[in-house]
Amino acid sequence: MLWPAARSGLAGSAAGPLSSDEKLAFATLATTVQFGKNAIIYRDSERAEFLYLLLEGAAKSFTTLPDGSNRGVTFHFPGDLFGWPEDNRYAGAAQALKSATALKIPLEALEARLRSDPGLALVLVRKLRYHVVQQYRQLVLLGRNDAIGRVATFIALLERREQEEKGIRPLRLHLPMSRSDIADCVGLSLEAVSRAFTALEGRGVLSFRSKRHFRVADRAAFQALVGHIPATVKPKRAVKEEVQA
Repeated sequence: MLWPAARSGLAGSAAGPLSSDEKLAFATLATTVQFGKNAIIYRDSERAEFLYLLLEGAAKSFTTLPDGSNRGVTFHFPGDLFGWPEDNRYAGAAQALKSATALKIPLEALEARLRSDPGLALVLVRKLRYHVVQQYRQLVLLGRNDAIGRVATFIALLERREQEEKGIRPLRLHLPMSRSDIADCVGLSLEAVSRAFTALEGRGVLSFRSKRHFRVADRAAFQALVGHIPATVKPKRAVKEEVQA
């Protein structure tokens, strides 16, 4: 079957929730699974038999080094595909950050379907494209030498993702991950991340309602710290300007 996504070309949005047709294309191959907070989805080097498409919640993938630290941390949100294999094994582990629902897609069945369904193949290409762009953005983030700049860039990437999904700049942001998770992602110590958040709040750049809920209070100062982050896709509609709470 040629799904509607196949007619939209590569310019379609790879971020955010799938359309009903796209979700159905994967769902016909998959089973729906649920994970509780902190549940392990798969383990490093485990035989890779499934891809996972997150429907609700949030998750992270990572590699644990011999000293027990986590590196290569990537966060996953609704609409993300993860669990890509390397030599038929998972190149890292994955864990739910909070209660999550996902489609569990057998790789063997997916490969067979892709041979006869160019529409589904195009959806997968778009998702892979978005994954590669996100990995590139994370490499740019890790190239920052200043802790405040790394944390600010991390926040900007979360904001950009939500903007690309909804076509509107979010007034407030929520962090589903812990400060420790953020530290693992940006390659800093927990103490350095905490100091960076404190500094951003102290300078009036961020305004916190709680530890995980905040807004960008000074857009000009924030952009000066972050610089320009190009959009992966064009917003669906004009970006709504930040308003003061």
